[in-house]
Amino acid sequence: MDFENTFTYDNPIYAELRDVSRRVSNACLSGNRIGDTIKEKVRLFLHMTHTSDFIHGIAHKCLEYLDEFADILHSANLEQEYPTTEAFTERIDTLDDAFGKFYEALTAIKTELYAFIGKAETAANKAMAIKAEDILEDVDDDVAKVVAAWNQWHCDGSEMSFDKWVASYFETEDD
Repeated sequence: MDFENTFTYDNPIYAELRDVSRRVSNACLSGNRIGDTIKEKVRLFLHMTHTSDFIHGIAHKCLEYLDEFADILHSANLEQEYPTTEAFTERIDTLDDAFGKFYEALTAIKTELYAFIGKAETAANKAMAIKAEDILEDVDDDVAKVVAAWNQWHCDGSEMSFDKWVASYFETEDD
């Protein structure tokens, strides 16, 4: 077996990873796109700059997850494929809308990472599964932050005091 035919999705060892790795990449890219779109809505229409910065920070972490996932694939000399992502055009009229859609986007990353881990947990790919679990832990942390903020919004209810809480709790930076 030669090098070029060994480290490819055509090799049966890696064949099952192609579709699921594309879905992980897509979920990360979509998480970033959705988060960045939501931060615009929160800043410009809800006038909550600290909350917008908080969402924006996590949206950019989705790209870090994408790069970390690429490193996992590259460790097996596999190519990371970048599927196209759709524009996020859903209406965001309330902070509940914003948190709900962003939560769904982050949860999609978790779902696809779990699927990748399930496929990679073979003898030949166990190391890849373990590395993907590290990304999953970081995504879990970000989901917990979004849930904590969303919960606080329901406890607080005042836009100004909530936005100040986000600034102090998550240490967002003023522009």
